[in-house]
Amino acid sequence: SFDRVIPPGKEGRVTLKVRTRGYRGNILKGATVVSNDPKFPKKFLRVSAIVQPVILCSPVPYIYVNKPYGKGRARTLVLWSPFYPNFKITQVKSLVTHVSAKIIRQWREKGSNHYNLKVVLGRGMAIGKFKGVVRISTNLKKFPIYNLRVMGFVEGPVRVFPDQGVLFSDPSILGGMVATGFGIYGKDVKILKVSTDAKGLKEQVIPVLTGEKYYLVVIWPGGIVPFNPYNVTVHVYTNNSIEPVVQIPLKIYTRKGEGNPDLHGLVTGSLLTGMTSRDRENR
Repeated sequence: SFDRVIPPGKEGRVTLKVRTRGYRGNILKGATVVSNDPKFPKKFLRVSAIVQPVILCSPVPYIYVNKPYGKGRARTLVLWSPFYPNFKITQVKSLVTHVSAKIIRQWREKGSNHYNLKVVLGRGMAIGKFKGVVRISTNLKKFPIYNLRVMGFVEGPVRVFPDQGVLFSDPSILGGMVATGFGIYGKDVKILKVSTDAKGLKEQVIPVLTGEKYYLVVIWPGGIVPFNPYNVTVHVYTNNSIEPVVQIPLKIYTRKGEGNPDLHGLVTGSLLTGMTSRDRENR
């Protein structure tokens, strides 16, 4: 808010309100004041602050876990409030499938209640990315709910790096032909077949270490895609009973007009994306 009319020689007031919800640590916000002052038609105002959450979570305010399929993992955190001495956790509920959470210890330190929260990621979690929250209810009227983010990745027996790809096709460079590659890793894994749901897309499997490591090259021969970007999926069929099919998302963009000289380096270099130096030497 601000005073729209300021009498000559008088002062006016500009009030800036910064919403700090969702922020943590140092923040810097700004605003521009526009007036009819011929010397200073514009003034820039800046507000800096340090936002400290009402509820603190240590060592980090989230849980991120990469774990193998069929294995369990556990993380323990400490929660407390530096502003409310009578802070209490009244309920803990996980909203993530196969993830449980409970308070295992409570104590008082430096005039505040502290809680040990144990989060267990179960063995039954599905392969792939996961995310959700553990909902923590408190006795604070203004802050009754604290959502602890839980996210990560469950690795299957067949691993792909990178887990998705992007192709940029420029008709003025090599007729629009581009390629990218994926490293495929596993133990006693054989690639039986590779297919895609895009016409014209070609694939080639290069064994680096048979039964353990492969390199998949995906080639777009050129031409205008039906959509920009063109979203396709590469299906890799394996002999693994747990993960018989691995799906790799792929986006194909087409560029029109004169070729970008930087794109040629991207195209030629993309064949080696995801390969380690040892993989290249073995080839």
